[in-house]
Amino acid sequence: MDEAGAPYPSVFVVDGCARGPPVPPRLRSPKNSGRSAQTLLFLMVSLLLAGVVIEGVFIFRLHHPDAAESQSAFNMIQDKSFNHSAPKPTERTNPTIPPSKPVAHLTGGHRTPPRLPLREEQVVLWSADASNLLYKMKYKRGKLYVEQEGYYYIYSKVHFSKDGDFSHSVCRLSPSRHSGGCIYLMESRKDRAGSGPLSSQSNSFLGGVFHLNKGDAVLVKVNDAKQIILFRPYDNFFGAYMI
Repeated sequence: MDEAGAPYPSVFVVDGCARGPPVPPRLRSPKNSGRSAQTLLFLMVSLLLAGVVIEGVFIFRLHHPDAAESQSAFNMIQDKSFNHSAPKPTERTNPTIPPSKPVAHLTGGHRTPPRLPLREEQVVLWSADASNLLYKMKYKRGKLYVEQEGYYYIYSKVHFSKDGDFSHSVCRLSPSRHSGGCIYLMESRKDRAGSGPLSSQSNSFLGGVFHLNKGDAVLVKVNDAKQIILFRPYDNFFGAYMI
């Protein structure tokens, strides 16, 4: 009240900066929550199926390697069929690989001609056709000449008839020997026995390792060249190779 007794009007103070009560968070609708759960479930199922498929492919290739190689080959052929400019594979013009060491293999042994000297009448002669093999060794009149010193495996086989006693031997001729005679390295003897077609033919094989010098010669001898059977070229052979 003022001095005159008149009452003052009521005064209300309003705070313009005052904040109202906190607003509660807005809740998601059940519809949106359901969509998120479905998306997450779909992703998990997709990853699971992809893992199963990859694991199945690995297991199939592990147990069927041929199928994987065939598929790769098929893919390569299919790619080449669409690419006409792809270069063609080159063909080998000379597939023959030369040996790394001296070697000789002769076939078709036959009887010695009567014009040979008496000491060479028992020497077996061999064919000189293209099917035989000669590398860093020479052949002349039944003899194999060594051009490189070393250890050689020497072998010989003859097919003969049992018309009488038969001997098969491999000899060595060495220029270092003053006597110049034949040094016997191997020999096989067969005595005539039995009768009938099953016992009328036989085979003799000789083989062994010997040290040979440069210039040495090895040859095959038989006591009766008329008993050698010349039915097939590979029935009789003679050879040597450095080991």
